[in-house]
Amino acid sequence: MPAQRKSTGKSGAAKSAATSTGPSEYNFDSDSPAAESPPQTAVKTTSTPASTAGSRGTKRPYTDDREFEEFGNGGGIGGGDMQAVLNSFGSDISKTMDLKRKRLETFSQASIKCSNRRVEEVWQLHQDERNKLQDQYIKQLNALVAQWESDMQKAKDSDDKLQNLLRQQQKVFQQQRVTQQQKLM
Repeated sequence: MPAQRKSTGKSGAAKSAATSTGPSEYNFDSDSPAAESPPQTAVKTTSTPASTAGSRGTKRPYTDDREFEEFGNGGGIGGGDMQAVLNSFGSDISKTMDLKRKRLETFSQASIKCSNRRVEEVWQLHQDERNKLQDQYIKQLNALVAQWESDMQKAKDSDDKLQNLLRQQQKVFQQQRVTQQQKLM
């Protein structure tokens, strides 16, 4: 199937006038004013910026600052309607910022509460562990003190027994000495 061309909507005469650029229209060698600018009746053969690959588009023309002043002060296009739209955007933005600030405050307060609760839980857990360790230490210390008192009492008892044995031995030695002296006499 042969490829079909799309029509741009120009008539045949307009197409030929648009595609043909005669040497009289653009004479670059001459110094006449007609050579500097094309005649008013010539149609330019440029394509749209969207259809040209690599074109960067056209720049906006310079606009006078007075147009913006009139536009912003209610004159010009849109006038008070534009001011109302801008005010509504401003109020929408402030409402959004207020909501975000409130959400941030709520989140911050919840985060602080959660952090405080967690710190208290950890503190209480450590306190319980310290109390358990202290109770174990006290029990061990009490057991050692009781053992030490028991050992001291046993040592006293054995010391008393030894002293009694020593006294008995001394008495026995005195009696033997007395009996031996009586035999010798």
